[in-house]
Amino acid sequence: MWLPLEIEDLPQLYRDMALARSTLTKYVIEEDRPSGGTSSVQCFTLNALVTAALGRKTNAIDLLVLDTAGGEHRILATLEGLSISMLVVRHHDESDMYYINGTATNMHLEPLPRLLAGSGYLFFADPTTKQRLINLNLTSFMN
Repeated sequence: MWLPLEIEDLPQLYRDMALARSTLTKYVIEEDRPSGGTSSVQCFTLNALVTAALGRKTNAIDLLVLDTAGGEHRILATLEGLSISMLVVRHHDESDMYYINGTATNMHLEPLPRLLAGSGYLFFADPTTKQRLINLNLTSFMN
């Protein structure tokens, strides 16, 4: 894990912003590497966390909300064997939106583009769940 160094003298808000840039070393841009240090941490995939939380008896998730302050599309791309009814993912820019939409489509999830449009989140549902939302007359949020 890469962490920024020499942030102790910064005001709390700036210190929090600097620490939010902490990430796996392989995702640090070359220019930032000298201004930080590394620390070994144990990492788990989201699939492993889901298995630990739900056990091996199910792969079904009713609602998955993913907001990791960056890297959401990389995490989504690692998901395997999960059946997700609804997915909410934070996006940060147009590039995020593109990759998240593509990954969700590959997961057989359909976008709900008008659901809280402009909120910084993308909403998806499997076809069955989307139809249930339509049956509940929530179509004004989804079309």
